[in-house]
Amino acid sequence: MKQVDCWPKEYRTKNNWALACREVIPGQCPVAQHGECYNGVFHPDANLYSLDQTRLMAGRKLALQRFANLFRATARKDVFALEDHRKYSFKHYIKGSWSGYLSVQHFRNHFNNPNKTLHLIAGNLTQWLRFDLDCHEGKDDPNIFIEQAERLLTVCHGNGWHHEVNDPFITGIYFTKMFAKPHRLSDVHAYAERLLKRAGVSGIEIFPQEKHNCRCPGDPNRLLILDKIVEPIICRKKQATDVEYYWEWLRNPRKRPLYSLRLWRRLLNERHQDALWLRGFRGLSWR
Repeated sequence: MKQVDCWPKEYRTKNNWALACREVIPGQCPVAQHGECYNGVFHPDANLYSLDQTRLMAGRKLALQRFANLFRATARKDVFALEDHRKYSFKHYIKGSWSGYLSVQHFRNHFNNPNKTLHLIAGNLTQWLRFDLDCHEGKDDPNIFIEQAERLLTVCHGNGWHHEVNDPFITGIYFTKMFAKPHRLSDVHAYAERLLKRAGVSGIEIFPQEKHNCRCPGDPNRLLILDKIVEPIICRKKQATDVEYYWEWLRNPRKRPLYSLRLWRRLLNERHQDALWLRGFRGLSWR
């Protein structure tokens, strides 16, 4: 087996192939090892594989990897938070220890396990934008919440915009937009402020931010609204996000988003009624 002390272009580790959405074919043995020599003795630290030992990921595994690549590219790797039933644990990277480093596995857990919700902090770039509209029970006026939601919907639809709501009652809406490529965070926030001004609303939180964490899109604890309400699926006996449908919708410009103020108004106005109200809308495609 070849032993190298550099990183050849033709060889990669399993994790590095995964970043290219490829996986090592089961049964393949490494063709090389990376490491360093001390006193004439080679000390390996990574197994390396060639392109012909890999294959393109497929199905859910591919969608999970693509979402991880999208969000991880612009998020801070050295600080993030995990949420379990509203209990937060903040992770900070310490040199020499990988436990506090944002990894692809954290994103897999986020989409696959409702008790491992991932919260991100932005770097100086971002490839997504969110308006976080809340209506806290007993504190905020629901009529103002509905009015702000309707105003935001006039500017937050089409061209990558979609929504996430909590179930069974809508006490908050995420208005989320994905961009085709990363942009400077300051430019995205300036764009967001222009949209809020055009909608005639103010005081709405804009994410992601450099100082405050926010929930990563695609939380299985929330309902995803694309061209229909996307139900969570069961993956390994846990509630999980249907990332395959989510990714295909994002990359297919012919799939229109939900945009009907009449239907949204019905949803919002009935939010305090029987918890079963939402069931009548599930599975419908709203054009």
